Amino acid sequence: MDVAWTRQGIVGRGVLIDFAAYAAQNGIQYDPLARHAVPLTTFRAIATSCGIKFQPGDIVFLRTGFTRAWEGASLAGKKVVMGKSPFEYVGMESTTSVVQFLWDTQIAAVAGDCPGFEAWPPGAADGGGDGELVAGMHPTLLSGIGMPIGEMFDLEALADECEKQKRWTFFVTSMPLNLRGGAASPPNATAVF
Repeated sequence: MDVAWTRQGIVGRGVLIDFAAYAAQNGIQYDPLARHAVPLTTFRAIATSCGIKFQPGDIVFLRTGFTRAWEGASLAGKKVVMGKSPFEYVGMESTTSVVQFLWDTQIAAVAGDCPGFEAWPPGAADGGGDGELVAGMHPTLLSGIGMPIGEMFDLEALADECEKQKRWTFFVTSMPLNLRGGAASPPNATAVF
Protein backbone atom coordinates (compact mmCIF):
# COMPACT_ATOMS: atom_id res chain seq x y z
CA MET A 1 0.00 0.00 0.00
CA ASP A 2 1.40 3.39 -0.93
CA VAL A 3 0.95 6.27 1.45
CA ALA A 4 -1.39 9.13 0.64
CA TRP A 5 -0.12 12.47 1.90
CA THR A 6 -2.34 15.39 1.06
CA ARG A 7 -3.50 18.64 2.57
CA GLN A 8 -6.20 16.59 4.25
CA GLY A 9 -3.81 14.22 6.06
CA ILE A 10 -1.62 11.13 5.91
CA VAL A 11 -2.99 7.63 5.29
CA GLY A 12 -1.03 4.39 4.88
CA ARG A 13 0.30 1.19 6.40
CA GLY A 14 1.78 1.67 9.85
CA VAL A 15 4.62 -0.51 11.13
CA LEU A 16 5.52 -0.73 14.82
CA ILE A 17 9.17 -1.32 15.67
CA ASP A 18 8.94 -2.08 19.40
CA PHE A 19 12.45 -1.51 20.70
CA ALA A 20 11.22 -1.35 24.32
CA ALA A 21 9.76 -4.88 24.15
CA TYR A 22 12.73 -6.23 22.17
CA ALA A 23 15.19 -4.79 24.71
CA ALA A 24 13.28 -6.35 27.61
CA GLN A 25 13.18 -9.75 25.87
CA ASN A 26 16.88 -9.66 24.94
CA GLY A 27 18.47 -8.23 28.08
CA ILE A 28 19.38 -4.87 26.52
CA GLN A 29 19.83 -2.43 29.40
CA TYR A 30 19.03 1.22 28.78
CA ASP A 31 17.32 4.14 30.47
CA PRO A 32 14.39 5.43 28.38
CA LEU A 33 14.89 8.89 29.92
CA ALA A 34 18.55 9.14 28.88
CA ARG A 35 20.41 9.02 25.59
CA HIS A 36 20.45 5.60 23.98
CA ALA A 37 20.86 5.24 20.22
CA VAL A 38 19.09 2.26 18.67
CA PRO A 39 21.37 0.67 16.07
CA LEU A 40 20.04 0.08 12.57
CA THR A 41 21.05 -3.59 12.98
CA THR A 42 18.72 -3.86 15.99
CA PHE A 43 15.93 -2.03 14.14
CA ARG A 44 16.23 -4.58 11.32
CA ALA A 45 16.40 -7.49 13.78
CA ILE A 46 13.14 -6.35 15.39
CA ALA A 47 11.46 -6.16 11.98
CA THR A 48 12.71 -9.64 11.10
CA SER A 49 11.60 -11.14 14.44
CA CYS A 50 8.10 -9.70 13.86
CA GLY A 51 7.89 -10.91 10.26
CA ILE A 52 7.79 -7.35 8.90
CA LYS A 53 8.68 -6.84 5.26
CA PHE A 54 8.82 -3.13 4.55
CA GLN A 55 6.73 -1.80 1.68
CA PRO A 56 6.97 1.52 -0.16
CA GLY A 57 4.92 4.11 1.70
CA ASP A 58 5.17 2.52 5.16
CA ILE A 59 4.87 4.79 8.17
CA VAL A 60 7.30 3.59 10.85
CA PHE A 61 6.56 3.98 14.57
CA LEU A 62 9.49 3.44 16.96
CA ARG A 63 8.53 2.58 20.54
CA THR A 64 11.35 3.28 22.99
CA GLY A 65 9.47 3.47 26.29
CA PHE A 66 10.13 7.20 26.75
CA THR A 67 6.50 8.32 27.24
CA ARG A 68 5.77 5.43 29.62
CA ALA A 69 8.88 6.23 31.68
CA TRP A 70 8.12 9.98 31.61
CA GLU A 71 4.56 9.46 32.84
CA GLY A 72 5.84 7.22 35.64
CA ALA A 73 8.64 9.56 36.75
CA SER A 74 8.34 11.71 39.85
CA LEU A 75 8.41 15.50 39.58
CA ALA A 76 11.97 15.46 40.95
CA GLY A 77 12.95 12.87 38.34
CA LYS A 78 11.41 14.94 35.56
CA LYS A 79 13.36 18.00 36.73
CA VAL A 80 16.60 16.01 36.55
CA VAL A 81 15.81 14.89 33.00
CA MET A 82 14.83 18.39 31.86
CA GLY A 83 17.82 19.94 33.62
CA LYS A 84 20.39 18.05 31.56
CA SER A 85 22.38 20.16 29.17
CA PRO A 86 22.14 19.07 26.48
CA PHE A 87 18.74 17.44 26.86
CA GLU A 88 19.04 13.68 26.26
CA TYR A 89 16.65 11.06 24.99
CA VAL A 90 16.50 7.68 23.32
CA GLY A 91 15.91 7.16 19.57
CA MET A 92 17.48 5.91 16.34
CA GLU A 93 21.18 6.30 15.74
CA SER A 94 21.98 9.36 13.60
CA THR A 95 23.94 7.85 10.75
CA THR A 96 23.96 7.96 6.99
CA SER A 97 23.08 4.25 7.05
CA VAL A 98 19.73 4.99 8.73
CA VAL A 99 18.93 7.78 6.28
CA GLN A 100 19.92 5.53 3.36
CA PHE A 101 17.78 2.68 4.74
CA LEU A 102 14.73 4.94 5.07
CA TRP A 103 15.29 6.25 1.52
CA ASP A 104 15.96 2.83 -0.04
CA THR A 105 12.92 1.20 1.58
CA GLN A 106 10.78 4.20 0.58
CA ILE A 107 9.51 4.84 4.10
CA ALA A 108 7.00 7.70 3.87
CA ALA A 109 7.06 8.98 7.47
CA VAL A 110 8.53 8.15 10.85
CA ALA A 111 7.27 8.70 14.38
CA GLY A 112 8.24 7.72 17.88
CA ASP A 113 7.27 7.96 21.52
CA CYS A 114 10.21 10.24 22.33
CA PRO A 115 10.94 13.96 21.74
CA GLY A 116 12.58 13.23 18.36
CA PHE A 117 13.01 10.23 16.07
CA GLU A 118 16.78 10.20 16.50
CA ALA A 119 18.60 9.85 19.83
CA TRP A 120 19.74 13.16 21.27
CA PRO A 121 22.38 14.41 21.24
CA PRO A 122 22.95 12.92 17.77
CA GLY A 123 25.50 10.21 17.23
CA ALA A 124 26.11 6.61 16.42
CA ALA A 125 24.46 3.73 18.19
CA ASP A 126 25.59 2.93 21.68
CA GLY A 127 28.35 0.41 21.36
CA GLY A 128 29.00 1.43 17.75
CA GLY A 129 26.96 2.07 14.69
CA ASP A 130 27.01 1.69 10.98
CA GLY A 131 27.73 4.59 8.66
CA GLU A 132 28.94 8.13 9.05
CA LEU A 133 27.37 10.34 11.67
CA VAL A 134 24.66 12.78 10.66
CA ALA A 135 24.65 15.97 12.77
CA GLY A 136 20.94 15.44 13.32
CA MET A 137 18.51 13.52 11.19
CA HIS A 138 15.72 16.06 11.68
CA PRO A 139 16.82 18.52 8.98
CA THR A 140 17.93 15.68 6.69
CA LEU A 141 14.60 13.88 6.90
CA LEU A 142 12.33 16.93 6.92
CA SER A 143 13.89 19.23 4.37
CA GLY A 144 16.33 16.87 2.68
CA ILE A 145 13.92 14.12 1.66
CA GLY A 146 10.54 15.55 2.71
CA MET A 147 9.78 12.92 5.34
CA PRO A 148 7.36 13.91 8.13
CA ILE A 149 8.44 13.14 11.71
CA GLY A 150 6.01 12.43 14.55
CA GLU A 151 7.11 12.92 18.14
CA MET A 152 5.81 12.04 21.60
CA PHE A 153 3.24 9.52 20.34
CA ASP A 154 1.71 7.39 23.08
CA LEU A 155 2.40 3.94 21.61
CA GLU A 156 1.60 1.84 24.70
CA ALA A 157 -1.91 0.69 23.72
CA LEU A 158 -0.72 0.13 20.14
CA ALA A 159 2.16 -2.04 21.38
CA ASP A 160 -0.24 -4.04 23.57
CA GLU A 161 -2.60 -4.65 20.65
CA CYS A 162 0.25 -5.61 18.31
CA GLU A 163 1.55 -8.10 20.87
CA LYS A 164 -1.94 -9.48 21.49
CA GLN A 165 -2.54 -10.01 17.77
CA LYS A 166 1.10 -10.95 17.00
CA ARG A 167 0.83 -8.44 14.19
CA TRP A 168 2.96 -5.31 13.94
CA THR A 169 1.39 -3.73 10.85
CA PHE A 170 -1.89 -1.83 10.69
CA PHE A 171 -3.78 0.87 8.81
CA VAL A 172 -2.97 4.36 10.10
CA THR A 173 -4.49 7.73 9.42
CA SER A 174 -3.29 11.09 10.69
CA MET A 175 -5.00 14.43 10.29
CA PRO A 176 -2.52 17.15 11.30
CA LEU A 177 -3.72 20.74 11.28
CA ASN A 178 -3.51 22.39 7.86
CA LEU A 179 -1.73 25.63 8.77
CA ARG A 180 -0.01 27.72 6.12
CA GLY A 181 3.60 28.13 7.26
CA GLY A 182 3.04 25.84 10.24
CA ALA A 183 5.92 23.78 11.55
CA ALA A 184 4.11 21.40 13.89
CA SER A 185 0.66 20.06 14.73
CA PRO A 186 -1.10 17.52 16.94
CA PRO A 187 -1.17 14.34 14.79
CA ASN A 188 -4.77 13.23 15.43
CA ALA A 189 -3.59 9.72 14.51
CA THR A 190 -5.56 6.48 14.61
CA ALA A 191 -4.41 2.88 14.05
CA VAL A 192 -6.92 0.37 12.71
CA PHE A 193 -6.40 -3.42 12.71
